Order: sequence, then structure tokens, then C-alpha cells
Amino acid sequence: MRYFKRLNTGFVLFLTLAILGVSATLTVMGNPSARIWSDGFEDSEPLASKYEDVSTNGLFVTTADAFTGEHALEQQYDQGQVDAGWICKVNNDGFPDHIFVRWYHKFEQGFEGFPPKMARVRYRHRSGDWASVFAVHFWIEDGEAVADVYARNSSQANSSGWLPIARSGFFFDAPENAGRWIRLEMEVKLNTPGQADGLYRFWADDELIVERTGVDLRGGTQDKINEVMLDTYWNGGSPKAQSRYYDDFVIATERIGADIPIVGSVRDLRVSDVVSGTSTLPITLTATLRWTAPSNALTYTVRYSDVLITEANWNDAGTVNVPFMASVPGSPEQLITPVSYTGGVVYFALKAQNIQGSFSPLSNNAWWPRHELFLPLVLRH
Repeated sequence: MRYFKRLNTGFVLFLTLAILGVSATLTVMGNPSARIWSDGFEDSEPLASKYEDVSTNGLFVTTADAFTGEHALEQQYDQGQVDAGWICKVNNDGFPDHIFVRWYHKFEQGFEGFPPKMARVRYRHRSGDWASVFAVHFWIEDGEAVADVYARNSSQANSSGWLPIARSGFFFDAPENAGRWIRLEMEVKLNTPGQADGLYRFWADDELIVERTGVDLRGGTQDKINEVMLDTYWNGGSPKAQSRYYDDFVIATERIGADIPIVGSVRDLRVSDVVSGTSTLPITLTATLRWTAPSNALTYTVRYSDVLITEANWNDAGTVNVPFMASVPGSPEQLITPVSYTGGVVYFALKAQNIQGSFSPLSNNAWWPRHELFLPLVLRH
């Protein structure tokens, strides 16, 4: 069986950056060799050069939002738009009969209505009538994720070729799901020809929301999965101009789950100002620290010491309270904090943490007094 030459793009990127000593966007979890395709949309290549079937009708790579890194797919709907974009990985020789597909998805805050289309795993004639023979659809109906499956050769299908719809109980319009990134995953296993031993499952953030086993998807044929598709078509049209986003699209032969966003390291920590109201040591300084928010950060830990802070002595340094969450990557951060000072040089360093609690590498050290400043009179008593 022929596999794609662009296998495991995300994992190859991770390995390359690790070898170079640069922080990557993700740590790949599970079995990397099980991955057939990965795309975080961080390269600069056109979608049509990576996907065999593409429509860019409002669909494009964007920096307006992303789950990891700086780029994602954005479908920007016009009011009333029905025809919208898609990306489709095609393997004319057939994907494995048992695959998993994962992506992250977000409807922007204030999104109105829900486009029925989300993703498809199917066998379709790639010429002639272009008809679907079987298709497992991850679709949305009245805000709820559903599995709507077409299987015209199935012994279990109705007269129109459809299997009973599977409802999930997972609603995209629930308050806890509005305006946030959700990790979605499909599992599809084709039946042995002539038997009803196939299955399909859907997950949302690791919660199993749909499960159908004992399924006949392809009847007695040898038809293979030949398309895996992210799809944004909107039956009925969008009620207003608005956007949805996809990121970190993966196809694999084993369960994928969540990759861990690696936190970028801070390299521009600096002390911009120090104020003291007394001249007798020990004193309390009020220090203003500034830095740029790194990628994938949720919180910060800031420490200070009278010696240069390293990984070896990080836990021995004093801890400073940081009363705010991390800002959008690239944004300026500022912390004004009291620090006990007994003389000499005081050093500052920080680490950021991601949503899983993993730490970034240690930042640069910032210190006070800085060499370009005259020592305050308090130090010359």
C-alpha cells in the first residue's frame, strides 16, 4: 500500500527543532509512527500543494486565531454563504481499513447558527459520477454533533442507503463550549467484506460521544477509504458574516488524543524600574519586570535570588506572586512586585506553564542594579 510522501509533517518538524535546540510547537503523544498525515498549517505552502482536493471559497490559512503556533485554517463566511471551503486528503490506493482522524475546532465567540458540515471519512468515485459509496460524516444538527452515515452497499442501510443517525449529546451551543477550541476525533474501521464487524466512534476532548459497533459499512465489496476531509459547507447559508477555525489535523492508524503544546521560552525579561522608600538594609524594593508573552503559555512562575538563577538552583530561589494569566503570544507583560533586598545584585528569571502544567525552559536572567545605571544612594550608606 502506498502512503503519502508528506508523512508525519508535525512530528518531523518536532524532531527537526529538537535537534536544533529550538522549542517546537507540540510534543507528539502516542505512537508517532502510526501517523499518516499531520498538518498544523505552520508552513507557508499553499493548501493546494498539500491536499489533493481543495476549495478555498472563504477558506484560508490565518493568523487571526490558532490552537497552537501562529496559524490555523479559517473559514470566513459571508452572510448567506452556502458553498464554503474544504481540504481533502486523497489516497487513490486506499487508506488503511482502520483509521483515526483528529482536529481542533473553534466557532468564534458570538457565532450564530451552526453549519451542518464538519468532517468526512469516505470512499468516493474519483471520476465519472463522483458519487459516495460509503461515508462516515461528523456533522452538526441543531447544535449537536451527530454521526450520519451513508453506506449504499450495507446490509443495514435503509432504502436510501443511510444507517440510523447516531446522536452524541454533545452540543456546540452549550455555554461551556461556546467560543473555545475543542479537540475532536473520529475512528472508522471498515467491516470484513460480507460481515458486520465494522465500527465508528467520535470523541470530544477525550469524552466518547458516539459509538457504533457491529456495523456493515461496505457490504461484500473490497472498497477502501480514499478520502479524509474537513468540510465547511452550510446548508441554508450563514445568517451573518462570521468565522470558524480548524487546527492540528492528523490522520493515523492508532488513537491520537491530545498533543502537548510546548511553551515558548522568554528571552527578553528585563527590570525596567526599581523604587525604594528607605535607605536602611534590609529593604523592600518595588521592581517592575517586563517581558513578551511566549506561545502556549497559561501562567507564570517568577523567582529571584542574590546569585545567577540556573536550572540547578531554580527551586532554591525566592518566589514572586504573579496575579495574572498569560496574555496572547507576542503581547507585552508587566509585573510590579515587592522584593526583599539585602545588598549586592538581585537576579530575576521566570518560567511559563501551559494548560497541562508543563514548564517552559528557563528565561534569561534580568538583574538590578543594571550596569548602565548609577547605584542608588541607598547602596552607598
